Amino acid sequence: MKDLLRRHFESLEKQVNVKLKNEYASLVNFSTRHSYPVHRWFYYHEAFSPELIEKVIENYCGQKKGSVIDPFNGGGTTTLVSSLKGIDSVGLEVNPFSYFLSKVKCQRYRIQDVAKIRESIAYLRTILKNKTKHSVPALSIIDRLFDAPVLEELLSFKAEIYKVENKRARDFLMLGWLCILERVSNYRKGGNGLKKRPRSASEKNVKQQLFTQLDLMLVDVECLLQQEAYKHFVEPKLKYLNCVNAFPDLERKFDLAVFSPPYLNCFDYFEVYKTELWMGDFVESYDQLRQLRRNTLRSHLNATFKSELSTEKHFVKIIEPLFSYLKGQKLWDKKIPSMVWFYFEDMFCLLKNLYMVLKPNGTCVIVVGNSAYANAVIPVDVLLANLSREAGFECDTIDVARRNETSSQQHKNLGNFSKYLRESLVILRRQ
Repeated sequence: MKDLLRRHFESLEKQVNVKLKNEYASLVNFSTRHSYPVHRWFYYHEAFSPELIEKVIENYCGQKKGSVIDPFNGGGTTTLVSSLKGIDSVGLEVNPFSYFLSKVKCQRYRIQDVAKIRESIAYLRTILKNKTKHSVPALSIIDRLFDAPVLEELLSFKAEIYKVENKRARDFLMLGWLCILERVSNYRKGGNGLKKRPRSASEKNVKQQLFTQLDLMLVDVECLLQQEAYKHFVEPKLKYLNCVNAFPDLERKFDLAVFSPPYLNCFDYFEVYKTELWMGDFVESYDQLRQLRRNTLRSHLNATFKSELSTEKHFVKIIEPLFSYLKGQKLWDKKIPSMVWFYFEDMFCLLKNLYMVLKPNGTCVIVVGNSAYANAVIPVDVLLANLSREAGFECDTIDVARRNETSSQQHKNLGNFSKYLRESLVILRRQ
């Protein structure tokens, strides 16, 4: 069964041009975030480097400005880079925290905005600790996330931020407050959720962390305003919606679609960002959280898998051998085969939607990492490249950004599948 699956993957891979592109190796993650103003405000774990978007725009938009769409806008890297280059862009995002994050980062700031922000920060510095009882988010682990004095001080600052009348200043302060939550928490983001860690007393100093963050953000905005290029900044259109099942009726045709969908790794990003979601009042009940999860790309095990499997001939031909293999294996969760099937079904739907809004000869660039289950690597890049043909695209290349390392034991277990352990850019062309 495993050999049949391997031959199926190899047959599909022969139909596309796969090449190694070392220039992308350090750009498919955001390890260099500290050197990029505004991008550095919040460490969005799944983000790619702004330089990657700059290269993609240069390679596929050339001298023409064109227009760009990112259906998984996340922390707003694509839309912010586009805006700074004076390029029209649209970003779609289903996570309300991520939508807020990108909205504050990508808005065009004015001199009067900076004045209001500075005034509001000065006001916050005068706030003294008080014994007012504030409403605590209904997150079940809230008492473990923060020490009681830290939580009390965080909620006091949030209450004062909500009183700021100017919306742009209020949102700016709120984002700064959200950005420090992980730093003063007893937990950090790790894998598919949060992991406990000890924190020193200085790290838990809420006031110090908050004003350090706000000062950094304000410096970045002031520097942007002094740059001649900022005069050409084009504020993107950001839409809060699920790009898979409710693709918007967009007026323009796009020259470029570039995005990184959730990887097929079972990670539930509402779980990863639950601190920000609950503390920022984006989620107020577990019913709301469940509804949000139902609206996401089905890349995690908290999704809904009740719909019927697709019977579309070409889709089934590409995905069914993988589905059958997984169903015959002993997996750590029995929902994994369904998750894999519906992940590709959702991505296929998205590709068809993107085909409709891209201009003729428009380009679609998908940044994706491959996954492994039951001692077999799933070449997500190869499968998406082949599905894209059924959506109307031509696949130019799969540019392998980097090959992922693995232990000698895992390498042995994976055998010939280990060559698919990689992160890639899938380059598609609209006919």
